[in-house]
Amino acid sequence: MSDSNYHTKTDSQSVRKLNFEDEDSPLVIVEQLEPISIDSNDKIHANVEEEVIPKLGIEFETEQDAYDFYNSYARVVGFSIRRSKGHKGDKDGSRKWLDRVFCCSCEGIRGNDKRDDNVKCHRPETRCGCKAEMKISCRYSEKYCVVKFVSEHTHVLASPRKRIFLRSQRSINPAQAVEAKLADSSGIAPRASVGLMARRVGGLDNLGFIPEDYNNYLRTRRIEEMKNGDTGGLLEYLQRMQSEDLNFSYAIQVDLDDLITNIFWVDGRMKLDYEYFGDKAMFGKKPQTILTDQDAAMAKALASQWPETHHRLCVWHMYQNAAKNLKEVFGRYNTFAGDFSSCVYDHDYEDDFLDAWDNMLDKYDLKNNSWLQRQFELREKWALVYGRKTFCADMSTTQRSESMNSQIKRYITYNYDLLRFFHHFQRLVDDRRFEELRADFKATQSKPSLEYPVEILKHAASVYTPAVFKLFNRELWLTWDCELHKEGEVGSVVIYKVISPRKSRQHIVQFDSLASTVMCSCNKFEFVGILCAHALKVLSLQNCKRVPNQYILKRWTKDAKVGSTMKNYMHVGPHDQNADVGSRYKVLLKLYSNLAARAALTDETFRISLDAHESTLNKVEANLKNLSIEESTVGSTHFKSKAQQANDNVQPTNCEGNKIKGIKLKGRQACVGTSRRRKGALEKATRKRKRQTKASSHIQQLTLEDSMRNLNTPGFTDMLNLTQEDSMGNLNTPGFTDILNLTQEDRRFELKSL
Repeated sequence: MSDSNYHTKTDSQSVRKLNFEDEDSPLVIVEQLEPISIDSNDKIHANVEEEVIPKLGIEFETEQDAYDFYNSYARVVGFSIRRSKGHKGDKDGSRKWLDRVFCCSCEGIRGNDKRDDNVKCHRPETRCGCKAEMKISCRYSEKYCVVKFVSEHTHVLASPRKRIFLRSQRSINPAQAVEAKLADSSGIAPRASVGLMARRVGGLDNLGFIPEDYNNYLRTRRIEEMKNGDTGGLLEYLQRMQSEDLNFSYAIQVDLDDLITNIFWVDGRMKLDYEYFGDKAMFGKKPQTILTDQDAAMAKALASQWPETHHRLCVWHMYQNAAKNLKEVFGRYNTFAGDFSSCVYDHDYEDDFLDAWDNMLDKYDLKNNSWLQRQFELREKWALVYGRKTFCADMSTTQRSESMNSQIKRYITYNYDLLRFFHHFQRLVDDRRFEELRADFKATQSKPSLEYPVEILKHAASVYTPAVFKLFNRELWLTWDCELHKEGEVGSVVIYKVISPRKSRQHIVQFDSLASTVMCSCNKFEFVGILCAHALKVLSLQNCKRVPNQYILKRWTKDAKVGSTMKNYMHVGPHDQNADVGSRYKVLLKLYSNLAARAALTDETFRISLDAHESTLNKVEANLKNLSIEESTVGSTHFKSKAQQANDNVQPTNCEGNKIKGIKLKGRQACVGTSRRRKGALEKATRKRKRQTKASSHIQQLTLEDSMRNLNTPGFTDMLNLTQEDSMGNLNTPGFTDILNLTQEDRRFELKSL
């Protein structure tokens, strides 16, 4: 910006007058117009520096520079501005603004709106016909020049502390935008984030924007991320994660209308954890046990898909159902809850459980209770006497799942869209992994404090994680209260009877001196993975000073993540070498991903892995050279076809040039470039009937003459001949029939790996 002498030649130069009412109107030559400066209100500039006040002839490089200058002046004075009318034209080989007017935000008056009849409460009036403005033009110079300036206002100007609320004076700068993005991705509430930024600058009035602007910025940012629609934004996120992590996988299931019903995703770290613990069903490996509530559809689906998996019912849900169905029994008998709990937990043998169940029914006269009869038919799924020999990590309820749901609710709310859900769920995963890292650090850098430093406790403390060691320590302490009686011997097996004084229950423990094995009738080791107090009592009698290795589960140790559990890959013979290139590639990728994660920790392990890689690569190349060129070509071609076949299972969608890898559809292709929802058969049929009804109503409103003239038209005749049977014909479409025949079993979750 610079001051220059603005010359007007009244004798030889004419100024073109602008018709602002019509932008397409031609420019006409009129009499000379002098530059205008109206400054009748000198009080406005009393406390304003001279260089801030606009003057005729001031030049600017761009239209934005002029706007910023006038906006800075408006902030000092106390009003808001906006861009008003102007003209564009070709100049210097480019299309640009030839002239532009910047006016006060109170300029003009509010126009009539056809929606006024539907508005109950109008917004306050903000326009009062203010004439303050600044006009720039570049018609006669290379730069924009101020040709008109009016400083007089017809309204009250804002005081310095209130100027933060002026619309043109509010903006979020790039640094604040970055901080807002980080705060939002970290789960910090907008109010807390704005408060923190305000304290840094000395208050909200120095922040440069108000909290509403912050919320609007976040909303605009989320809309920008979802520009390809809800599904499109999600697919972009999943594909970006896949590009950042080669082991990231995802699968999406859709319904008949191509709407998402289920999403499965897993990253490389999750796959590695599954290799170590294998608690969930992935990669063809089925879980040992699944705990659910008493959902009939889920039970049917599990029985058909995973018949080898043990399906257990949540004991907590069973107690809740018992409280509802046996409310009178619980209220009448104080001992019923204890007897019912004993049937669930306390018996080691099936005969004892059956006797206790019959005694309970006789005692409380419940033999004819229909709910208990149904529960007895499902006894193998909830009574621990049937489930103690199956490893469940000491879980008999879905409380861990419920606890995880509670954790998720701390990061995610119900009103999140899909993309925002994924962002905050990843934050939850990162926090949980950090806590896991903290626990691993404490386990390796510290050891539990022992009240009595006996050898077996020292050994357990050096092997088990701190949490598991607490469980083992408790079982060891319980051995002091157990009574031990020798029942007999059968060969090398000695049979003991161990009595627990707390519940006066007897457990049979068998010790094999040749195999050095111990087995208890309570099956705690099979169910939990650590030795029970009864078995430890017998081992103590045998002078055992260490926990036998066969009774130490690796998953409970500090070295649970050391080594690989992938030992089930079978080598394919030469006759099938080309056919299984893809499967061998996947196995090697998993193995070397684990190796890369471990080798990257230190420089020495990194160099070791590089040397081993070079040696292995040389051996592989030497072996491949022995193969013929034809065989190598066939193997390479077949590998490509395998990869292409895998890609064919995922149908890419393309909408108006927006190329996003799509989802597996059921014979149809959905466009993810738009947020418009696909309509089902029922909705289409309903809308069709509504259109017909509307058309019929319109015809009935015709005059008699028009009606008589139109009675013979084919469309109207067909409409009059409609019967209820014809209108119901729309409901026999295959899509609508399929929707009516859907069952919960048909919509069950099916993982289709990409």
